[in-house]
Amino acid sequence: MKNTYTTSGYYHIKDSKVFTERDIIQLQDVFLTHGFHTITVASVDQGRSLISKFIQALNYYKHIACLTTLVMPHDLDINVFNVFKVLNSYGDITNQAIFDFLLEYFYADFLVVEMSPELMMTPWFYNFEQQLLDFKIDTLMPIIYLSYSKTG
Repeated sequence: MKNTYTTSGYYHIKDSKVFTERDIIQLQDVFLTHGFHTITVASVDQGRSLISKFIQALNYYKHIACLTTLVMPHDLDINVFNVFKVLNSYGDITNQAIFDFLLEYFYADFLVVEMSPELMMTPWFYNFEQQLLDFKIDTLMPIIYLSYSKTG
């Protein structure tokens, strides 16, 4: 059974705990190709599990960053740098704070953005995306947008 549907750079994964060989081969390119990619999964847990499995299997990325406004569990299978936690320490997340953060603290080789409704509603998220483009960070690493679908 096919669990992954692809449409021009967007990947939709059905609510499945088992990935077929074809699913893995399709998604492998996403994890190895620089640029912005969107993967839609059924839930936050499924998305985190998928990312964790691929990162461990590839054994390639050493500095994984995640931008999320959701609580990150301490028992993840991979070591993840919490971008929001550092950005939030600036107080107001202004354009200057984002700029300073990207110059001073952002040494990741892989970025995951959990597209929760809370993150999408923040006033600074568009500026963060724009500065990723301005710094050409998308040419240096894969940036995976995890979006969530209740329909799976």
